Amino acid sequence: LPLLGNHLGHPNPVVSTYAAIAIERLLVLKKDGVLLFGPADIQSLTEGMLGHIFGTLDSADSPQKLAENDYLMKTVMRIFLACRTNILPLAPAALAKLAVILGEVSKNPSNPKFSHFLFEAVGSLARFSCAADSSAIGQFEATLFPIFQIILQEDVAEFMPYVFQILAQLLSVHQASGRLPEAYVSLLPPLLQPTLWSAQGNIPALVRLLQSYLQIGGAQLAGEGQLQPILGVFQRLIASKANDHHGFNLLLAISQFTPAESLKQYLKAILTLCLNRLQSSRTAKFTRNFAHYVASVLCINAQSEVGVNLFMDAMDSIQANLFATVLQNIMLETIPSVVGRVERKTTVVGFALLVASKRFQSSAGYKSLTGPVLQQLVVMLMDTAVKETKTLADRTIVDGSSAAASAAVTDEDLDSLEIEDTGYQASFARLATLGDIKIDPCPQISDPAVGLGQILRPVQAQIGDAVQHLPAEARQFILQTIAQAEAKPAERQNDESGGHISAGKGQWENMTEYAADVSAQWYFSKEDMRNTPSVTGSDYSASSGKSLSPAEEYSRRLRGCTFVHNVVKKLDMHQFVASTACVFFHRFYMRQSLSRYHPYEVAGACVILASKVEENKRGLKDIALACSYVAVKGQAKVAADDREKWERLLKRLEIVVLENCCFDMDILHPYGFIDKLAPELGIPVYIAKSATAIINDTMRTHICLLYRPEVAAVAALYFAMEVHGHVPSRSLFESRHVMLPAGAVRLVEECIADMLAFYRREADSEREAHRQQQKAAGAPSRPHT
Repeated sequence: LPLLGNHLGHPNPVVSTYAAIAIERLLVLKKDGVLLFGPADIQSLTEGMLGHIFGTLDSADSPQKLAENDYLMKTVMRIFLACRTNILPLAPAALAKLAVILGEVSKNPSNPKFSHFLFEAVGSLARFSCAADSSAIGQFEATLFPIFQIILQEDVAEFMPYVFQILAQLLSVHQASGRLPEAYVSLLPPLLQPTLWSAQGNIPALVRLLQSYLQIGGAQLAGEGQLQPILGVFQRLIASKANDHHGFNLLLAISQFTPAESLKQYLKAILTLCLNRLQSSRTAKFTRNFAHYVASVLCINAQSEVGVNLFMDAMDSIQANLFATVLQNIMLETIPSVVGRVERKTTVVGFALLVASKRFQSSAGYKSLTGPVLQQLVVMLMDTAVKETKTLADRTIVDGSSAAASAAVTDEDLDSLEIEDTGYQASFARLATLGDIKIDPCPQISDPAVGLGQILRPVQAQIGDAVQHLPAEARQFILQTIAQAEAKPAERQNDESGGHISAGKGQWENMTEYAADVSAQWYFSKEDMRNTPSVTGSDYSASSGKSLSPAEEYSRRLRGCTFVHNVVKKLDMHQFVASTACVFFHRFYMRQSLSRYHPYEVAGACVILASKVEENKRGLKDIALACSYVAVKGQAKVAADDREKWERLLKRLEIVVLENCCFDMDILHPYGFIDKLAPELGIPVYIAKSATAIINDTMRTHICLLYRPEVAAVAALYFAMEVHGHVPSRSLFESRHVMLPAGAVRLVEECIADMLAFYRREADSEREAHRQQQKAAGAPSRPHT
């Protein structure tokens, strides 16, 4: 490091750039999960390295020249992340340099990668400096506020989302005071102006900033009458299919961080808006978010049933017994589809509190719904068809208070922070150093099944008849959770009989649990697949206009993945590249519409990303030429002429795909599970190869969105054994290396059925193509197998 650090100041920009790249890569190296270079190892070198980098940047004679070398700024960010709180002595000088650079590049933003690393550097410096000394916040605010004011006044659209995120981070430092500083109070009215909210890129960052306002001074804002304009923002967001989830994020913060009495006066209006939206333009996403919000209100002051009474009063004020109708006709079927670990826990606890409340059990109209509600809660806890989303902010926080929120990403998650960006986008880019405010209305409960048992135990007599009429599996589950509630807390947490996975750090016992936890946001129900953006005619960013039938959407996805396979084959790349690209492709179209983005163009961008993830890289020009060649069906002259057009397209779309895939590039395929299962169970090699081929083929379908990789692996092996005349063994479901979820037999059967349906469709298509070919040739049509 010392030798490389000296080269950072080399007059030749090639040498200094390569030195920066080498240092940045060294600072993320790990051995046995621990960084090779810790804060103490680089502390003595930090000042010299930063001095060289800032000296090089200072020599630039224009904003464009200054922002030209994003590798240098990425290294600055990495040094701050590696130093952690040890950066405090150098923070004032580093902040001053960053402020000057920010002021210059804001005059003419030209390099989005440089800009992103610059704001990540500011965010990490603020995070660790203020963690070491909270009084440092004053210097950060005094230095940055004037620059931020210029950016906002000049309407520098590229930087505004970053500014709002940094403001949210700085505001979070004031949490201990319990009151909003005057500077932030005066800033609030301009933040609520409609012009700011008309830019799509501003919305996530502004919502995050308002969440910080509410977290720090929810009671203060309620007392000063500021909730009404904030609720006006919620009304605007909830009217849009693209932004309604942001509206619910804001609403959750209002409900969590403001007094119940303040919420009471607005709850009727809030619920009326939600019910109107449910009636006029209901979507699966909106209904899931509404179910989670209802549960979060029900959890308010749970012991005294304040939340239940608050919610029921508001619903009855709209129309007597209205919620019974809404619950029965809309929400029951939605409850199991709520996603997110904390969100699912809140939903279980909230609706359990509702069922156990005196008000629910004393009304015949509501009491009759006890069984159906419990049944759906059991489905949520047992059915893994709807997966849990893992984000670091979802980790349980148990602090004994009435609310808990995680407002920062853990230090470990910043060790290997990677930001890949290939083209300029004036849209929202999330700062990894900021993190989310994850609201947990019931932090005292870590396991939703245990919480369910604790809530139902005191009302066993009242709900006994409803429990007895449940299906046998659900009845046994409810009785077991109630019995476990009588055990000691330590015994409950260590009990393995319930089959629930703890998401605490370091508690994954095998790769299956890890995979389920990390990538679970990308698994969907079959109902979700019937309501994709392409089918509903709307996506996460705008109305896409045209809607497709599910059959047409399936066909276009298939053609897009076939394009992926052909491009990968043309470039002689590994099969893993094609499979990973297909996963990215399918994930992208769960957030965007096929009517808005052409599948071939997105497929090409997915190949670029997959080639990097699978370390089987090809140059942009090579991939662009291959895409052009496949798109024009092998017309080499036309392909060469279109190469530059494809280069521009792929460069622009790569970041679009990255953003829509939430920068989640960690893909776990079924192949590894096949490799483990086959030797363990004595499955012949040719059957394992057939199973691998089945996975390769069906990667073009929705299967990677419906089933976890271990389920698909078992299904493929089972299918292959049947094809080759072998009797599948029960041991497929009892492997020591592959832990299958509850209900695995049913899931594997469904997966096999989907695989078989794919091959039948392929066979039908081949027969139809053969028939058309025979007809065109004037020959009699003969059966084709």
